[in-house]
Amino acid sequence: MFLRQQIAIVVVILQAFHITHCFDVAKYGVFRISSLRSSTSVDDQTYIRNSFEQKLLDRLRRNDTTSPIVAEGYVIAKRSLGKHLVFVDFEIRQDGKPDLCQAMIRKEYFTGEGLGGYRRCLLKGTKLKVVGTASPTRNPGNSVLLLQSIELLGLPRQSQHIHIILNQCMEGMIPMDEVANACNVEKSILVEKLNHIRNSRSNVNDPTDAGTRKAMNTFSKEILFDLPNDPTYPVGVDQKLLSKKGNFLVPEAPKGWLKVPRFVKQKTPPTRRIRKETVQEVLALPFQEEDTISFSGWVQNRRRFTGNITVIALVDNLIPLSEDSSDVLNIDTDRISCLLHPRLTDRADLYQNLLSVGAKVQVEGRLLHDTSLGETILWIHHINLIRSSSRSATIRGLLDMMAERKIDSEEAADALMMPYSEALYVSHTMDATDLQWKANQLAVRLQEASKSRRSRVVSPELLFIMEKYRHCAEMHPPIMTCTLAETALTAARFKIPNAIKAIPMGVPGSNWMAKKKPQLEWMGQQIRSVLASHPDFGKRKLNILDIGGGKGSLANYLGQAMDDVYVHVVDICAGAVANGEAKARRLELPVNFQLADASSSDLDVIKADVVVALHACGHLSDIALAHAVNRDAGFVIVPCCFNSNPHLTIPGPNKTAVHDWLGLPESDWNVLKLLAEVQGDIPFANEAIGILCAVRAEAARSRMLQRGTLKGGKVEIRQFPIEYSTRNTVLVGTCDGRRLSD
Repeated sequence: MFLRQQIAIVVVILQAFHITHCFDVAKYGVFRISSLRSSTSVDDQTYIRNSFEQKLLDRLRRNDTTSPIVAEGYVIAKRSLGKHLVFVDFEIRQDGKPDLCQAMIRKEYFTGEGLGGYRRCLLKGTKLKVVGTASPTRNPGNSVLLLQSIELLGLPRQSQHIHIILNQCMEGMIPMDEVANACNVEKSILVEKLNHIRNSRSNVNDPTDAGTRKAMNTFSKEILFDLPNDPTYPVGVDQKLLSKKGNFLVPEAPKGWLKVPRFVKQKTPPTRRIRKETVQEVLALPFQEEDTISFSGWVQNRRRFTGNITVIALVDNLIPLSEDSSDVLNIDTDRISCLLHPRLTDRADLYQNLLSVGAKVQVEGRLLHDTSLGETILWIHHINLIRSSSRSATIRGLLDMMAERKIDSEEAADALMMPYSEALYVSHTMDATDLQWKANQLAVRLQEASKSRRSRVVSPELLFIMEKYRHCAEMHPPIMTCTLAETALTAARFKIPNAIKAIPMGVPGSNWMAKKKPQLEWMGQQIRSVLASHPDFGKRKLNILDIGGGKGSLANYLGQAMDDVYVHVVDICAGAVANGEAKARRLELPVNFQLADASSSDLDVIKADVVVALHACGHLSDIALAHAVNRDAGFVIVPCCFNSNPHLTIPGPNKTAVHDWLGLPESDWNVLKLLAEVQGDIPFANEAIGILCAVRAEAARSRMLQRGTLKGGKVEIRQFPIEYSTRNTVLVGTCDGRRLSD
């Protein structure tokens, strides 16, 4: 009897620390972690749930995944995985305080109308009313609102975003009533205004018509000016603040995590120190509460909470996500959640920014079953980084920590797969720009080393399509033109007259110094070499046509750097054209800007000896290539964003679809574009980009042969250093058929 009373007292004490269901003390004395996952009572209410996510979890505890939940809030972040899967964060109000609603849109579960239009209107600051149901995620103890319908309530405080919403309304993608109410105007006035804008198009079927864009820009600014004050708007009207801070609104930490349990923070030596290699071994492990457990795993998920608390899910192998996202809701049980608490380890603040998906860590701590969440959590005492994530931003952060001596150099070097001597050189001698280049380089290296853990499964059918066109890549293999160190020397070789004074210096580590400036220098070298191949080079000033040149960064650089060219820029963005034109006029450059659509406007009157395009999005690259072929001109074209601008067609008397101009089925073309945009695997994406660009190069070469130009139609695929950009594959055609390497 006395023994039973003691056991009863122990059980009561354990209940106070939320570990009642961890084990049966009287019967077993030890327990297995795997048995804890189903030991939580559905009706257990260990602490009061007051956050929105906690309310969703309460629904799941009752197995209620059908009752509708209504919420109103402002979009603060969006992440799209294709057209049919979108994750959205809303800021909502709970008892007058801001709270986070994490939602998911899946096409097969969305029962409302206008999914395509609403998906485009999920812009930061947009106020929406959403209806959905509680849904589990891959992460035990985590839930999202699975949306069924959306209603527009309010507009973002940025005219460009209002422009997008008005366009969707004008095209009938979202209800006119909702937009009118959000704009604070009468529906009849909105209909009349949008009809007037639509009727002013020079091309009725083209929503990107320059006149339409200008009228819509003006109307958007008028609406923004007349919007009433909204005291609940997340950050007032400061959109820059919203874009920088809005993404970092994190859910409230469960109350059981705010204080470190005594059982966890006891500094007495453990009864046993258990070391295992894998998560699977730990899950099958019988242990006692005094044991300290150590193991390693890959970070598959990271969740941040208030109070600088971070929870990571460690697995033995990263679970790949296929193009079919039907497995997103499946919960993987072969994982252990690990909690990094600032009061338990002084390295919490340091490591929470390094533990992004794809990192591998060694952790040591004590396991505790959280009955309120229904999962076992390892409270981390010590943590070491074994392998860094391949995210460039994470790598750059790790390099900065090395430079500031916040992390052990040997640990960082091993995590980045760098020799220790190289790590010391990087951390102590490189400036901010060099560090950014090094981060981009290391990202590729880490991804190449982890091909077996590709973040996305590519089906055999898609790979078959890619292999079908590999012969094009063999005909047009990519040529790396120069390394980082050779870029400046190459400029002297091609004798760009004023290259140095044409490129202003910037702040080390800025986007200008790390990406834009070196790309402009590289493009100048390639364009100069193509100009030099023209028969009239040195005899007259040659004409350069810049397709989609925007505000003229490349064109104005060429106008400053070269004394023997005229540059003509074509773009559909009125604001960018006006800015570029003003700068060219101020610097008295031989650069002309024209507001026009390169795919629909008649540009034959524009003379062009060389056609250029820097990061031409999607089909705009094919438009630029067609302009070069039709003019018997040389070209330097950098493709980008391969799925963008799918509506564009090849200009001419009869509109020609891009895939027809390239000479392949539309289905194959769509697959190649899809594979070129694979995320999280730069080497594979670059391989797909190389094949896609080779298809374009072969199409251009064939059409040149038909026209009898370029003496056999010599076309090359060139690459600039990937440190500048992962979109570094370039189509280059000379004016006389002579290879650039000759």
